[in-house]
Amino acid sequence: MNTDEAIAAFPVLATVVGADWMRTHPGWFEGRHMPLPVWFAQLNSDLGILSAQGVSVQGYGAMLRDEPGFLTALLEIHGASLLARVSTQLSLHVPRSPGDATNFDVLATIAGSRIAAECKTRADGSPSISRRLKPRMVSSCTKPSELS
Repeated sequence: MNTDEAIAAFPVLATVVGADWMRTHPGWFEGRHMPLPVWFAQLNSDLGILSAQGVSVQGYGAMLRDEPGFLTALLEIHGASLLARVSTQLSLHVPRSPGDATNFDVLATIAGSRIAAECKTRADGSPSISRRLKPRMVSSCTKPSELS
């Protein structure tokens, strides 16, 4: 799949990353650290789910354009998307407290409770069996805390 085909196949992703940027960086889609196209399809779906909740996903653009950090961003987005599927209200990158520079990845209202979550990723260091199979990344939203 070339860049123009990727832009057509993954329109939400192309909007967030920037279709023009994708065209001027043709190696991005096929870079050595980049996942298989099925992951791009999942990412496009996850971004659509988050957008349907009414949250802006534009803030992920820079994270997704960073090839070495792409998988971390992809898995954070996926974790947020999983929470979005069951929440009635969702916010992304919410400050932990007023004036605090750190934030929660997701603030979701689920069954009337406000849940703040950090989506963490870790690399599974098991050896790859081929060039196209990368070390597996695992994502989960861990240590959620209820906010009053």
